[in-house]
Formats: sequence, C-alpha cells, structure tokens
Amino acid sequence: MTKKSNGPFVKAEEGVPPAGCDNPSVRYYDKNGNLLVRNEGTKAWRCNNPGNIKYVKRGFAMRHGAIGFAMGFAVFPNEFSGRVALITRLKTGEFPAYTLDKFAEVWEPKNIANYKCMLHDISGLPLEKKIKDLTSKEFDRFRITIERIEGWKAGWEEFCPAP
Repeated sequence: MTKKSNGPFVKAEEGVPPAGCDNPSVRYYDKNGNLLVRNEGTKAWRCNNPGNIKYVKRGFAMRHGAIGFAMGFAVFPNEFSGRVALITRLKTGEFPAYTLDKFAEVWEPKNIANYKCMLHDISGLPLEKKIKDLTSKEFDRFRITIERIEGWKAGWEEFCPAP
C-alpha cells in the first residue's frame, strides 16, 4: 500500500496537464518533500480555494494562508484554510460595504449579469442588501452560494513520495 501525504502542505504550484488532460494540475509539497498532484476537477478543488480567490503577489490570499498560486488563483493547503480565507475576505476591507449587486461586479467582472442572476437565484437574497447587513444565516447562504457558483468537483490525485 502506498503512503499518501495529507499534509501539512507548505508549498504549491501549477503543474503541466497530465497526458490526455486539458487543465493544468496543482502540485502540493509537504515539509518532507512528498508531492501530491491534483488533476482535473474544478479549479476551486485543485487549489483548495472554494471561493476562487485570485492570486496577487503579496496580496490578501498570501497574507491569509495561501501557499502558492496556479492558473491565476491562490492555492491553500487545505479546503478549510481556503474557506476561512474566503470568509475573512468577505468580512474585511471594502467588501462589507458592498451590496451583493456590487460584489458580483467586483468578484466576477467578466460575467457580471450571469453571476448576479446565480447569486440571487441560489441564495434567495436581495441584491440590494449590503454584506455587512446580512444576518449570520444570510451570510452563510451568501458564502455557500459563492462556493456553489465557483464549483467544487473533485478530480484525481497522484502521490509521489520524496526520494
């Protein structure tokens, strides 16, 4: 039986797509040099980034637990860390003052109308409401809706032990 690393992962980077695949992989390294490669699935799953927080050098994600980047997105060591970063991002900086309508414009500027429609239809929340005015239950619905829109479908993993 092959041992599989569950982390903790300390570094991540984009890898080449495996043969026959179109999407780049994400390579995770643990402190012992073991490698876990995530292939296919959604970007959110490959990057442990449920909100698909974009990568900016020395930006928010890197200050909140990201261990690398791939495909323009921050890569987190695990799903929990990615979710905590999403929640923190939504509750800090400029976001609390945004309406859900404005949030959609900033979060997904290339597909604003569709994102607004999905945000409203899935969450059932009014787009005129400000993030800071959401109740705890409404905020959870909002966050879960973002994760659902961004997608979370597992692909497959390869484990490569350190030499």
